[in-house]
Amino acid sequence: IIKAIYNKPTANIMVNDEMLKLCPLISRTRQGCPLLPLLFNIVLEVLAITIRQEREIKSIQIKKQ
Repeated sequence: IIKAIYNKPTANIMVNDEMLKLCPLISRTRQGCPLLPLLFNIVLEVLAITIRQEREIKSIQIKKQ
């Protein structure tokens, strides 16, 4: 389902009540897509689990913190 949503997305543009032909979307996602935050959280959770399981990673230092 996800592949079908994001594979070769297109958009219709209406100008003066006339529909133009389909335009391909370069960024591959539509603005305000409700699925993107969920996909981001899924990927981030997998990354967080992997980091927590890695014993050699004790902490992350940013500047002096």
